[in-house]
Amino acid sequence: IMRRISQDTNSLEDAIYKLGIYTFDSRKQILSGGEDEVKLTTKEAELLRLLCNNANKVLERNFALKTICHQPFSHKFFGQLLLNFPF
Repeated sequence: IMRRISQDTNSLEDAIYKLGIYTFDSRKQILSGGEDEVKLTTKEAELLRLLCNNANKVLERNFALKTICHQPFSHKFFGQLLLNFPF
């Protein structure tokens, strides 16, 4: 379940997203849930923002990589991303 909370729909960079029990503030790059709060890296925030903006759509891995990394697939980047993400 996801919904975007934003007064200015033209400003996707400043949107706040509700992801179940989590809230993602894309401007501050913070993912919070309950009393826990995690500061995301720029790339982590870009990936989460991309996924939020394309909810209920299937995104190809190469599209995501080109959008956020501007380079081909990197196992190192996504491995680190998954290790650091609070599930």
